[in-house]
Amino acid sequence: MYKTLAFPNLFSAVPVSKSRSSARVHVEVSTPWLSYALIAINVVLLLWYLLGVNANASKGYELKKIQTNLSQLTEESKKLSLSISEKNSIAGMQEDFAKNDFVPAGQPKFLEIDQFSEALHKPSF
Repeated sequence: MYKTLAFPNLFSAVPVSKSRSSARVHVEVSTPWLSYALIAINVVLLLWYLLGVNANASKGYELKKIQTNLSQLTEESKKLSLSISEKNSIAGMQEDFAKNDFVPAGQPKFLEIDQFSEALHKPSF
């Protein structure tokens, strides 16, 4: 009543024989070469897949390594910018002067010259 669907056994070493009629030519079809070809194709595809996955994993690892390096360089750049800002500030300059044993000048005192001073008069000869 119901027919079952069955796939041919490709891995059997027994040749399958087909005949149309008893009076005609008897043809034998052997399928082990087909099974070996399919296995070889599967192996090649599996190796191709594994190499692709490995290449993508390697790129991901390199990308993570570069991102880590970038974050370290960014932090170093921020520290250097802060250091430059400190060195250029007045407080930083005063600190550098103190390290190099400079003496603070204090408030300057200016001389006042009036018009009747001796230095303004030219000697007459």
